[in-house]
Amino acid sequence: MNTLIVLREISDDEITKNAFYVANILKKFGNVHIVSFGNDDDYDVDGIHVHKVNFILQADNIFNWVMLMNNELKRRAVELNDEKKFDIIHIHDWTAGPAGMSLSKLFGVPLISTFHSTEHQRGFGAYVSQAISDVEWWLAYESRYILVTNDATKNSLINDLKVPFDKIFYSNEDNIRKVFSMVGVMK
Repeated sequence: MNTLIVLREISDDEITKNAFYVANILKKFGNVHIVSFGNDDDYDVDGIHVHKVNFILQADNIFNWVMLMNNELKRRAVELNDEKKFDIIHIHDWTAGPAGMSLSKLFGVPLISTFHSTEHQRGFGAYVSQAISDVEWWLAYESRYILVTNDATKNSLINDLKVPFDKIFYSNEDNIRKVFSMVGVMK
């Protein structure tokens, strides 16, 4: 199994910690590649291959910057897929959603996403909040299954974004194995 994990950046935050938690489970069943924004070189850590995308474009708001960055994440993932032939795409957060959705369709492989929060939870504090929420809805719709890291996010997905409850699983080792097995990429 070749897994592609896409996230905005690798830092010392909960999104990165969860992405590596999932990656460490999945590496037992095959190769795991992470593509993210960053100005440093590609590297391997504990058998996980990390590929960085140098991105220097500026935008007038976070939404537009994320859309531009997603184009670069997709470009790098397509280059990697020519050699790796990914079996599944796993993304973290809306900021990698457009890349994940596009790559899933392009490669013809399932998409699983992890939601750490929703814009509804974050309070709709920016003028681009509705656009962000729309991307989150679209991502939830396109994802075969969704992993969540907390009750509030699960409730927001069900109540605010109208995601069917049977599509949502808590991000723990048993559920990660279950979800990846249900899409047929992990035996």
